[in-house]
Amino acid sequence: MTQSSINVLAVVHGMKTGGLESYLLNVLRTIDRDRFNVTIVCTGHDTNDFGAELDALGVRVIFCPNPFTQIGYVVRISRVMRELDIHVVCDFRSDFAAPTLWAARRLGIKSRIGLYRNKELGFRPNLLRNACAALLHWGTRRWATRVIGNSQCVLDAFFSDWRSSDKFILAYNGVDLNRFASIGDPAGARRELGIADDAVLIGHVGRFHMQKNHSVILTAFAQVRQEVDHAHLLLVGEGNLRPGIETLIGELGLSGSVTLAGRRTDVPRMLSAMDVFVFPSLYEGHPNALIEAMACGLPIVASNIQPVVETMPPNADEDLFAPHDATDIAQRLVHYCRNAEHRGAVGARLRRHVEAHFDLEARANELCRYWVKDL
Repeated sequence: MTQSSINVLAVVHGMKTGGLESYLLNVLRTIDRDRFNVTIVCTGHDTNDFGAELDALGVRVIFCPNPFTQIGYVVRISRVMRELDIHVVCDFRSDFAAPTLWAARRLGIKSRIGLYRNKELGFRPNLLRNACAALLHWGTRRWATRVIGNSQCVLDAFFSDWRSSDKFILAYNGVDLNRFASIGDPAGARRELGIADDAVLIGHVGRFHMQKNHSVILTAFAQVRQEVDHAHLLLVGEGNLRPGIETLIGELGLSGSVTLAGRRTDVPRMLSAMDVFVFPSLYEGHPNALIEAMACGLPIVASNIQPVVETMPPNADEDLFAPHDATDIAQRLVHYCRNAEHRGAVGARLRRHVEAHFDLEARANELCRYWVKDL
């Protein structure tokens, strides 16, 4: 295809703050916007936490509800594709991409991509839902020209034979390394948050959701405080589990040593204030927050789930633990609290690992190549 501008339709559930949304926004910041004209369709909630920046990037957001029956959605999304003269459809909703891809195929759109970012089903199983999910899975596989997974773990969960077909593509996430190269004044960030300059600051970034395992973070930190009285915990994020987290902080006697920073737009600055990053997730697709912490040069103590193992360097086993093993996680955090020199050495090695494997510009260009491959 030789035309100068390629119209891309990116379909997501919504544009609330989260890993997928941050990834998509990073891609939009990086791609050649003279070549790619991107429109986002949100099929779920109508919240857009990135409206001002998307407007500045020239990205239009359309809200197109996707009900259980799918029929009205197919009619609406088909109309959008025709009116915008779409050349590439990239649906980020795993198996739920099937209706979008069917409509795109029916309209003759040559590049139809289903993108998988999490191995979880996204619904509570029952007989009817399982049957619908099987149909959607079959449809996504049939109607997509390319299926992209952001980790081997994700592709393994949905397509056991993915390595034997060139339809399936492994494409890791990336982070903008420039955002973490010069991240301001760590001491100033601590002062703003009311955290002492001499505290050893353990941090985490993630929404308050069961997946992120905040109860284990707090349980482990309570054990750390028994051995390192100047340790402090910073939790960056928000969510409907916040009241329970606040209650647990009080029950563990941690009220004076835990800071809840809420949702932040300056995550690199928050990371700059930290000394160690803890990440005991129960499941992930390809963990952006973990990559960002490594890009900031922080040592990591994390769960040993497969997506984390896949993201960390091969020799990082000593920093990975079972997600519910608060005692082992605490012991490793204590080690880092007491060994500043080792923190620096490990953090520098992790930064080099991100530079080599997860640079955003390289990863975004890779995604763009797959967008146009079938045109």
